[in-house]
Amino acid sequence: MKIAIIEASHWHVPLYLDELESDPSVGVVAVSDETATRGPGIATRFGATHYGDWRNLVDTETLDFAFVFGRHDQMYDIAVTLIGKGIPFAIEKPAGLSGVQVAALAELASRKNIFVAVPLIFGFSTLIQKLSSVAKSAEWQHMSFRFIAGPISRYLDAHCDWMLDRSKAGGGCMTNLAVHCIDVFQRLTGSPVQSVSARMIRDHSLSDVEIYSVMTMHTENGQLCTIETGYTYPGGAQEQREFSFSLGSSSGYVQSTIDGLRIVSHASGKADEIKLDLNTDIYYADFVRRCLQDVQEQRSPASGLPELTEIMRIIDVAYDSDRTGGEAKEIARP
Repeated sequence: MKIAIIEASHWHVPLYLDELESDPSVGVVAVSDETATRGPGIATRFGATHYGDWRNLVDTETLDFAFVFGRHDQMYDIAVTLIGKGIPFAIEKPAGLSGVQVAALAELASRKNIFVAVPLIFGFSTLIQKLSSVAKSAEWQHMSFRFIAGPISRYLDAHCDWMLDRSKAGGGCMTNLAVHCIDVFQRLTGSPVQSVSARMIRDHSLSDVEIYSVMTMHTENGQLCTIETGYTYPGGAQEQREFSFSLGSSSGYVQSTIDGLRIVSHASGKADEIKLDLNTDIYYADFVRRCLQDVQEQRSPASGLPELTEIMRIIDVAYDSDRTGGEAKEIARP
């Protein structure tokens, strides 16, 4: 397979490279990077051609698949172009600036029958398997997630200063980090989110986007979930971030620990400790492997634009709630 990496300056790109390099059935033939920061080095690593403009890459190369990154305000145009050319691809979240854009991409890809995968990486994780074994969908009652990443300076260091510009990024920590927690909540409960409320902290002396957010979701089945996200974890710390959670069900209670999970049964009161790596970065290799297998074997993506559309609708409503002082807002679906 001839592979392209489109807009390689994105900070997630290094998480894909080892797996791409190790697969003898694929070859990275082209890399674009308008910033010329990571792209030239990655092109050299794979013996690929570097392009300063992704449009030139797509117009010039014959491709079997592409991994799409880039600024959030570029993603919609890149995706529309690839769909128009019939090129299957994987695209980093959020795939656009709003749920409206992502929904339009989902409809277009479906109509054109183009494979589009999205790295909703918890779907590839042992974590979801373990949590799913604790309780059935209807048994979950409440969940709480905290995903606090390092300070905004890390985006400057990564040559991704556009992440601090709302017109280019769409939003801050809510858009960037809450996606994964919403995905876990949706996968475990299987119940549509009915309403959302949210509040956010912004410091315009630092950035144009929110640096902390808290949101509450309520499902049609009455389940509740709170998600805190932020760019407030100290820089230079070995841990890089805080990712922690607790989940309650009629069957038991689950807490994250430094080594994995602690599961307490309601029936016995017994607590089981399960060792598990909660570093989300490790799942990207699994995503690359599964993604390429799916497209080669003509299967639908394990996670794609329909799932991301629902998540982005929720995030859009969260921003709307914050604009009205945290008022609960209903999710409107077509």
